[in-house]
Amino acid sequence: MDFWKLLQNEKIAIDESIEGNFSLIKNVKLRESSTHLIRAGGKRIRPLLLALAHKAAGGNNLDAISIASTSIEYLHNWTLIHDDIIDESETRRKSPTVHKKWDANTAILAGDILQNLIFLIIAKDKSLGKNKDKVTEILAETAMAILDGEMLDVDFEKSSDITEEEYFEMIYKKTATLIKSAIKIGAILATDNEKIIDALSDYGNSIGIAFQIQDDLLDLLGEEEKVGKSLGRDIAEGKRTLMVIHSLNNSSQELKNKLLEILDKKENTPEEIKQAIDIIKQTGSIKYARSILKKFISESKTKLEIVPDSQYKFELIKLADFFEIRDY
Repeated sequence: MDFWKLLQNEKIAIDESIEGNFSLIKNVKLRESSTHLIRAGGKRIRPLLLALAHKAAGGNNLDAISIASTSIEYLHNWTLIHDDIIDESETRRKSPTVHKKWDANTAILAGDILQNLIFLIIAKDKSLGKNKDKVTEILAETAMAILDGEMLDVDFEKSSDITEEEYFEMIYKKTATLIKSAIKIGAILATDNEKIIDALSDYGNSIGIAFQIQDDLLDLLGEEEKVGKSLGRDIAEGKRTLMVIHSLNNSSQELKNKLLEILDKKENTPEEIKQAIDIIKQTGSIKYARSILKKFISESKTKLEIVPDSQYKFELIKLADFFEIRDY
């Protein structure tokens, strides 16, 4: 990503830390399966945000950035492995998912070992200093929130009466909280100024929600080659995304019933998925979601006003704009 240009030293250190700490996983099969998605690519957005927030808050602790970013990336990929099992997904990052390449039992253990590797490398680390306990607490709370959000997501698939408020609670916990925590950790490692930490954290919350809305839009409208996974998967899995909720609340009874029928089926044909997307488009739900996305992007940039001007702050602003238009 072009956003790494200002952070070449940080990127090198983070990549080395992510790869180097895999050696702590002694079982060869678990090491291969748990590292599969990380080595398949990924945008490293959360480590990037952590590093940018750290620098924007006036910090320059390369070792602390590396270990904290590694922890965030491991946490993210642990949740992806388990999420793919729950959703029965076959591809991610243009590669087979872990449970498809190996099996579900191996994938569960691969995710679990990444989760535990986080706290092992934090415990062994010396660079976090006085912030070690706080970083550990944030990581643990973040993991708890993500699991809460995942449970909500699973439960929502069985209901036709999900409100927008419930949707936003779910995506905050499942997606935005990890982005917010990455940024908050980066800021905490740089400064004791609570106003700066809170401003950067609030920025993370807003772009985290925007990130998920755009992800949901890309699942309907993106290019499979760029997105790196099958399109229409949310429809096939019965996900109650913002567009689906809006469409259900703003369509005729006939269209609502048809959309619910498709969402609640165990298996859909490509034609049915296309029909569901057409209903969502007819009800203006794509346009509505984009307007909400723009609101959160604008809100995120406003949160940064209190942060002193720097090239790193300006990169955070550019990254927010990128989240609105990204196509992968």
